[in-house]
Amino acid sequence: MLVSNIVKTKSKLEASLKNSSFLRSPLPYFRSYLASSVALLLSCQQKPSYHFESTNGEILIQQRSDTTYRIASINQQGDSTFWELPYPVYQCKVADINGDGSKEVIVGVIKPTRFDSVTRKRVFVYKQVEDVIRPLWLGSRLGMPLEDFSVMETETGNRLFTIEQEAERGFAVGEYEWDRFGFKLIRYVIRNCSFREAKSHLNAP
Repeated sequence: MLVSNIVKTKSKLEASLKNSSFLRSPLPYFRSYLASSVALLLSCQQKPSYHFESTNGEILIQQRSDTTYRIASINQQGDSTFWELPYPVYQCKVADINGDGSKEVIVGVIKPTRFDSVTRKRVFVYKQVEDVIRPLWLGSRLGMPLEDFSVMETETGNRLFTIEQEAERGFAVGEYEWDRFGFKLIRYVIRNCSFREAKSHLNAP
């Protein structure tokens, strides 16, 4: 939808620039402005790793390099804002996780944090505030070391379901709800199971 419109606009702009007298203009600010416009359109055309419909438009998670990503928020008018993620992303979901009526971006990242110096999988939550991406929750860890997650609708709202590694052996599936300032563990759906069995519970808890 919006992405295809951006690609069309980018192609038209590139064609106009090819024969534009602005590129030969002695006024450098015209050339700078036009070059910046093309750069923005090219970045929006970049193939996303994840693509979601959001409350006000679209959310793209774009891979910038082998280890860096960024969140792109594109509103219904085609305006874009970005939030850089200078670390690998292993999972992403978009859902109203805190029950406020608008969708958040729940991103799985691999990095150390201020309170845990080990590089491991985390869950970060970002929110659109007036079409601008802002961090809502950058938690250090959940109950046990995280392997994967999903967000699913329950009778009481959307919940975060996780696959966590047990201390001794096997995996557990945790169910978390949003509790004002972060995630609160409700229960472990299953414990000491295989990863394959845990994965199946992310689709049918």
